[in-house]
Order: sequence, then structure tokens, then C-alpha cells
Amino acid sequence: LTTKATTYSHQQALGGPLCRHGPKQLFAMRNEVWVFSGCLLRVSDRYTAFAYISGIGMHLDGTLGNASMSAVAASNVYSSYPTISGTPTGDGLTIQFRLKTEGYVWIMLTSGPAGLTIAIIKAGEGAVGGPNCRIKRQRFDDALQTVTLFGCSLQSGPEYTLHAYAEGLDGGDDGSFAGSVVFQVIPSNTFTIYPIITSMITGQGFTFQLATAGVGRR
Repeated sequence: LTTKATTYSHQQALGGPLCRHGPKQLFAMRNEVWVFSGCLLRVSDRYTAFAYISGIGMHLDGTLGNASMSAVAASNVYSSYPTISGTPTGDGLTIQFRLKTEGYVWIMLTSGPAGLTIAIIKAGEGAVGGPNCRIKRQRFDDALQTVTLFGCSLQSGPEYTLHAYAEGLDGGDDGSFAGSVVFQVIPSNTFTIYPIITSMITGQGFTFQLATAGVGRR
């Protein structure tokens, strides 16, 4: 029996950690779109997705809803989900993945989490960076792939999310999403002595001191 309490605690949930969501903050009157992956569902079996919402107190006095449908086979899936290889920089990052069968791939980055649909990722809506910072309907075989996104203009500090979608050669919006990957860019340089003013400020100017951990530009 699925209750508010079991849904809240993800008891009886199928699949891995990417096949569940929450707790998440919701905003009034805003449509939410969430991607579930790694659920290990069997084709033709019928499944029910449960959603529980509460007030800001996060108690069990909210509302439980559900929706049911049968699982269908996707035209393509990832046999190895996308992972980030090496350290992301302000210019971009390198990604590795493998498809189960030859097909087409779409990959994009967003600033923070995003509710994606197949139409959104194919159009690249909300993607950060330039055209070289995403993959749009590029064909790959079933070997291990290594691709580099560049021209992304990423900043250190904010969280970014990598999204990936794959489908078969025939196409038809019948593919599958990979689990999203959240990452941050490590600053390319840091202060060992933060900027300080070391003299009196006069009409002519002042003396300013700082020190950095590595060679760089100011």
C-alpha cells in the first residue's frame, strides 16, 4: 500500500537514485517537468508514479496523487550514462558515454536544474554557451564515445546541469534521457592574499595589494 509517508520517504521505489525526486521546492502555478531514468522497468508491465506535495512545513498534511501507464521500449538507451571526464573549465568540459545501439544524441548544459522535454532538448532551449557547447542530433555508434563541449562561457561558483537524450536511427521522439549530471567549475586562480588597501587614500590615488595562488591575469 502506497501512502503519503511511503511516497515522502521513497519506500518501495523502483530503480536507482535517478528514478525518484524530492524533496524539491515548488512554486505556485508553475508547470513542473521531471525526468526519471535508471528505473529498470520491464516492457509491457504497468507502473504507477506517485507524487506527494505539502506546504513549506513538509508535514504529512498535503495531497497524494498518481498516474499509471505501461512501459514501452525506447528506440535507444545509454549502456553507459554520460560522465564528465577531467575537470570542467570556464570554456567547457569533456564527456564520455556509450549507446546501446547506433543512433542520434542531443546534449546540452543549463544553469542549474531544468525541466526538460524531448522538444526542449532538441531545440536547445535554455542551453548555456554557443553552438559548440551542445550536441544536436549527432550520430554515434555503440562504442565508448568521448566528446568535448567548448565555447560554454561557464563561471566558477554556480551549479550547471548536463542533460543528454538519445534515440534510434529512425527517430520519432521515442528515445530516452540519461540521468542529469550536476557540476561546478573550479576557479582557475584564487587569492592567497585578498585585495587590501595598504595606504591612505588621497586625491592622487592609493596603494593596493594582493597575491594569487598561480600565474594569471588581473
